[in-house]
Amino acid sequence: MCQETLVQLPRGIGAGEALLREALFRRVARALVASWFVIATIAAARPAAAATLPNEPGAIATVNAGEVCSRGYAEALRPRGEEWRSIKEALYERAGLPRGRRYGYVGDHIIPLELGGAPRDLRNLWLQPYAEAHAKDVVEDELHILVCDGRMRLTDAQARIAHDWTTAVPAGTTFTRREREILARETTWDY
Repeated sequence: MCQETLVQLPRGIGAGEALLREALFRRVARALVASWFVIATIAAARPAAAATLPNEPGAIATVNAGEVCSRGYAEALRPRGEEWRSIKEALYERAGLPRGRRYGYVGDHIIPLELGGAPRDLRNLWLQPYAEAHAKDVVEDELHILVCDGRMRLTDAQARIAHDWTTAVPAGTTFTRREREILARETTWDY
C-alpha cells in the first residue's frame, strides 16, 4: 500500500502555478550547479601563483656528467618519506596555498636530480601544475640521454631546463630506437 504525502498549497496558488514554480526552481538550481562546475573547472585549469618559479630558479649539486650518468645516481639522492613531506609543506607555504587548496600540483625539481640538481635546496624546487608533470619528465629523460651520450654538456642541459623546460631539448634532436625504448621505460608517473 503506497501512502501519498499531500502538500498544502498557500492560498491563491493553484496546482498548475505550483508546478510551474517548482519547474522554474529546478531549472534555476540546475543552472547554478552547472555554473559552479564551469567556474571550478576554469579555476582548476588556470595555473595559480603556486606555479611560479623562485626568483633564481635552480640549484646544482654537481656538474660532473660521470656522476649523473652513473646507474642509480638520482634515486640515491631523492628525498623520501617525512623529509619529502616537509619539503612539500615548505613549497605550499612559499606559494601561499592553505590546506584544502593544495590539489593540482606536484613537488618538482627545477633542475632534475638526473641532471645534477640539488635534491633539498628550495631554490631548486617548485610546485608544478600536475597536468605538466609527465611532459617535463619526458624532457628530463631526453636531456639525460643527450648528456650521457655526449651530445650535450651537462652545464648546458642544466641551464636550458632551468630557463624554460618546454624548449630545453633543441629542435630537431633525434633519438635512436634504443634511446626511445629507454625513454618509454624510464618515464614514470610516480606523483
